[in-house]
Amino acid sequence: MQKLRLLLFLVAPSVINAAQTIAITAPANGATNVNGAPLSVTGTSSGNLSPVYINIDGTRVAQVTTTSGGAWTYSYSTLGNGSHTINAVLSDSSFDQLASATNSFTVASAATISIATPSSGSTAATILPNTTTGISSLASQSVDLLMDGVFWTNVPTDTNGAWSSTYPDVTNASHTITANLKWAALPRQPLPQHLPPPIPWQQPLKRSLPRLFPRR
Repeated sequence: MQKLRLLLFLVAPSVINAAQTIAITAPANGATNVNGAPLSVTGTSSGNLSPVYINIDGTRVAQVTTTSGGAWTYSYSTLGNGSHTINAVLSDSSFDQLASATNSFTVASAATISIATPSSGSTAATILPNTTTGISSLASQSVDLLMDGVFWTNVPTDTNGAWSSTYPDVTNASHTITANLKWAALPRQPLPQHLPPPIPWQQPLKRSLPRLFPRR
């Protein structure tokens, strides 16, 4: 009698790995962050409790773990003004790279300017010319000066951000000096409505001088 042999083949199912993804949601690519840091880096991924490596300007600064939904976040310390690059790398449990994302952004701290002389509320000497001086947070930039809302000159800031100028003859009355620090990379603080339209990207600061002689 012929025997029938039954051959049983076990076939293991093939596993197809879906493409892994990671994205940086903040800071957005091309964004400008003003007023410095610390800043938060946030993102999404296809990972579930997976490691994410954070690199800033080519240097690894941290490793974080995604949530069960794939979200991740990291807060980093202060960065200097200028352009920066952040790179996030999604890895598996063996720390093999699965996906990578890179964003570029700019840090631009808000500028400041102050008028040292004449001090606010002071009385100017009758000897002319009188000098106004001040200091700003930006070196080698420029300052527009206005007297009672009328532009009279533009002066440079030195390597320490200091500036100075003589101002024109004025009548015996109360006057206002306005100093507008100009740097195109910074946001503008609007001038009061009664002044002429400002040049874009200015930051004003005003000083008032009282009347030299009282009204009769």
